[in-house]
Amino acid sequence: HLILDNTAMRRQGLVTLSSMLVSNQSITVLGLSNNGIDDNDMALLSQALAQNKNIPLSAIHLSFNKITCVGVECFMNAIWGSKTLKEIKLDNNKMQDRGAQLCSVVLGAVPLEVLDISFNRVSTVGIKALMKSVSENDSLQLLSLSGMPMDQNASKAISYALAYNQSLQRFHIDSCCIGYSGQRHI
Repeated sequence: HLILDNTAMRRQGLVTLSSMLVSNQSITVLGLSNNGIDDNDMALLSQALAQNKNIPLSAIHLSFNKITCVGVECFMNAIWGSKTLKEIKLDNNKMQDRGAQLCSVVLGAVPLEVLDISFNRVSTVGIKALMKSVSENDSLQLLSLSGMPMDQNASKAISYALAYNQSLQRFHIDSCCIGYSGQRHI
């Protein structure tokens, strides 16, 4: 496990980390939360992960950074087809609907068990795309969408996904301001 959370890692640190990841064959958990990582940093990190398909990475934590949909797209392209990755935490970033849509596409190509995209700027559009993939997914056990405002359409999409998904064991939607009619759907 390599946990570098809250280290105020600068660009040079990410360059060094990325160089190490290109040849590493032992890291299973990578923690980079709360380091001010932006899209340029994600491009660098993603390039390293794409070059080393033999890294046995099972979890990557990128919470509390500055990653937008651009960085999420780089990352999702890099992990596409991974057989070992089980957990992604992208909560508290600057991701919007496009990021949620990219996560939904990856759910069909990576056997994730945990996906946390809480407290991002995702609206009903992103939630609906994600829920369609969740309804068809058979590996996801924990999904966290906390802190995303949900209207009645988002609630309907959630109820549909919950009706068809057989693997989900925990689903976090706290602090979502779901109205009474939305709660009834779920």
